[in-house]
Amino acid sequence: MNVAKQAEQAGTGSGGSSGRDGQVSADEREELRRLRKKVAELELQKEVLRKAAQYFAKEMGR
Repeated sequence: MNVAKQAEQAGTGSGGSSGRDGQVSADEREELRRLRKKVAELELQKEVLRKAAQYFAKEMGR
């Protein structure tokens, strides 16, 4: 189950902590921007590590 579904089931939904119908505060927008940037960075790191692991596994098999 992903975080969005868990939040929806918990009753927080897409309104975030503000409780307003679909409105997001400037602080929440900034946090979303920061978190999306961090997710992209971590996904890139994960891809690099995956490729490195494949490379070394291949090298050890020789």
